[in-house]
Amino acid sequence: MKKDQNDKTWTPATVVEKHDKPRSYIVESDTGQKYRRNRRNLRPTKATFKNSFVEDNGSAMLTEEPPVVDPPASVVQGAPTPTTTRSGIIVKVPSKYRNYKVDI
Repeated sequence: MKKDQNDKTWTPATVVEKHDKPRSYIVESDTGQKYRRNRRNLRPTKATFKNSFVEDNGSAMLTEEPPVVDPPASVVQGAPTPTTTRSGIIVKVPSKYRNYKVDI
């Protein structure tokens, strides 16, 4: 973590949580101070850290439920559904091709 933008040294810190601002994180330094830093001011490390939460195997039992299978919906042949682009614009078939079956 960079403490200052003008500071060229990197100090070790741990990401504590993700901030509500985009691409921002709350990091805690070795001294215990908390900072809000952007991804630009953070550098990943190969060091391994111990998780702070304790896992209790006996308190929660997971029951496995069978997957729910919905019956297939009946396909109705009729007017084809309009094709839309990723931006939501409906693609219309040109009028000269309306009498032909065209796969778009």
